[in-house]
Amino acid sequence: MKEGDADCVFASIYTLGMKKHRESFTRDRFDLIVVDEFHHATAASYLSVIQYFEPKFLLGK
Repeated sequence: MKEGDADCVFASIYTLGMKKHRESFTRDRFDLIVVDEFHHATAASYLSVIQYFEPKFLLGK
């Protein structure tokens, strides 16, 4: 991740679906996570991200 310590981080599901990128962040790193295409939330790539992070608020769009 290029700017993982920025105030706002934008990443694709493809990038965060990779364990090495996802786990470069602590589980509670983000207050808000917005998931676009949430109808794909049962896919393994989405689940790996959704189940890893513990944001204060998760928005599925």
